[in-house]
Amino acid sequence: MTTNAVFQKELKRSKRSVIIVAELLKRRGYRVEIHPDLGVPDECDIYIWVRGRKKHIEVKHSRTLDFTGVSDINYKDVIIDRAHRIDWRLEHNINDLHAYYLCNWNLTKAIVLTPRSRKYWFKMATPIKRDNEIASLYYIPRDKIRKVVNLR
Repeated sequence: MTTNAVFQKELKRSKRSVIIVAELLKRRGYRVEIHPDLGVPDECDIYIWVRGRKKHIEVKHSRTLDFTGVSDINYKDVIIDRAHRIDWRLEHNINDLHAYYLCNWNLTKAIVLTPRSRKYWFKMATPIKRDNEIASLYYIPRDKIRKVVNLR
């Protein structure tokens, strides 16, 4: 499969996970806005309003992350996001993150990480096979994950 074909497939999967999380948030009573440039790297995925303030939600979907609850997550440490995305927001004092939703492979469950969990996040250089690069990624240890939600 060509690089562009792989990118388009990943983008489609990413959009689907964002829509599923947005629907969950709407069912929970939030006013939700999906970012108009969904799929553009380095842009947030969803905006919600919490007590009148605009906050953002990041949605990540992994083809290999498998779990039904906190106790059966299949990795010792779970990838959150690329470090440059998180670090840029921290360096520019942009504190509008409400949560990360890390979706399992079949989009039935999501790990929810709020800013309170940030003290457990750590950076690690990680080989990314599909991009043929080493990337700095943030991770959280499985034993520090406290919340998993049903997406459906």
